[in-house]
Amino acid sequence: MRRKEDDGKRELSDQQPQEKSDTTEDCRTTEEAPGETYKDASGSPSKISSHQRRLLVFLGAATVLAGCCTLVQVPFFPHEARLRGLTSAQSSVVFSSFSLSELLSFPVTGWLAPRLGVMRLFHAGVAIAGVTGVAFGLVGLVGDSTAFLSASVAVRVAEAVGTAAVQTAARTIVASQFPERLNTVLGFIETMSGAGLCLGPALGGALYALGGYGLSFYFLGGLQLLLFVAGVVMMPTELPSDDDQRQQQKLDEDEEDSSCWRRWRRSSFLRMLALIALTPDNWLTCAALLVVAHNWLSVDPQLEVYVHDTLDISPAELGLFFLGSFVVYAAAGAAWGRLSDAVENTFLLVSGFLSMTALGVLLMPPSPLFGLPPSRLLLGFGMGIRELFQAAAYPILLGLLLRRSIARGLPDTVQGRALVAAVYGTVYSRRCPPPTSQRGPGPVDRE
Repeated sequence: MRRKEDDGKRELSDQQPQEKSDTTEDCRTTEEAPGETYKDASGSPSKISSHQRRLLVFLGAATVLAGCCTLVQVPFFPHEARLRGLTSAQSSVVFSSFSLSELLSFPVTGWLAPRLGVMRLFHAGVAIAGVTGVAFGLVGLVGDSTAFLSASVAVRVAEAVGTAAVQTAARTIVASQFPERLNTVLGFIETMSGAGLCLGPALGGALYALGGYGLSFYFLGGLQLLLFVAGVVMMPTELPSDDDQRQQQKLDEDEEDSSCWRRWRRSSFLRMLALIALTPDNWLTCAALLVVAHNWLSVDPQLEVYVHDTLDISPAELGLFFLGSFVVYAAAGAAWGRLSDAVENTFLLVSGFLSMTALGVLLMPPSPLFGLPPSRLLLGFGMGIRELFQAAAYPILLGLLLRRSIARGLPDTVQGRALVAAVYGTVYSRRCPPPTSQRGPGPVDRE
């Protein structure tokens, strides 16, 4: 009997230290700093929940459609503008107005995201982009050159506001809801955005050949409106963040009086913006982002003029070239993402990738440095090389900007992440308008 009592005491004493250790481990896990990687007992990131999967589907679809609508008119809009008596300089205003509107919209959406709610901002952006997409198709019914140009610019300005809202909200949601897979999911979203930029001209050329000017806009605008309805029905309007609640609680505890609290809140946006601007690594990241933006959004709008004059390629044929480059981009994105996760110094990766991207851009015309005559083979090969390596450089940049800013003291909250997303979008929009051609006005016979 005594032996049984001693054995029972020994078992109890063995269990107590273990229970204490488990409790300590639980407390340590719960109190991890915001933004760190949350892992299970095996050391691997926790599994993605069904809610997160659904969220990724909506974010991916929205960013692809936003990218498509940005450049869907590239293969045929210059031709339609010339048919209405507009010069290439006048038609380029439509492209540059979109960039300027995005440049002005991103800071506003970054300020608005934590106040309106990132999901509400996301839904609003999708709705605006869908309505303006359909409206751009109706612009094709305008015959007068001045009215056509004015209507096109007005619709593109409104579309840029919606696109900026979608992109800011999507990047902020990813940074807030996927802290354990931040690099991977950010890479996915940016790959989807870049894929949309590649797929848009391909769809535009094909749908233009199939149904004329309006079909591509009606198709993409309709998809965005359907996505808006599905998102409102299936997705919540708010996404609470434990990190932000802890940050808010800490600020409330440190608050001494309401007047100081109000002053802190008024100045926080500018203080965080100054912190991002004073991080030296961020300037390198922004310079690389400008190069990527120029490669896509300043070069591509002028390809139609070049290939028509030099290689006699129609808008529909040019769409096939863009489709091929999209396939290269999409196929390379996943492999490049895994490589970037395995490399600690991603600045070196970006440098190498952009060097190869430059080679692809130089091969597209081709550059006089190579002494090669223009050909369809060089055009397609150059576009493929550009997309292959730009697919690697582009997704890395947002993660770099966010990580370096947080390391310098940026609050890892929705407000901080939204501001980084806004800065990223603003820099991406600061590209020069596409250069204009010397071709004069007047309709051009494509036959």
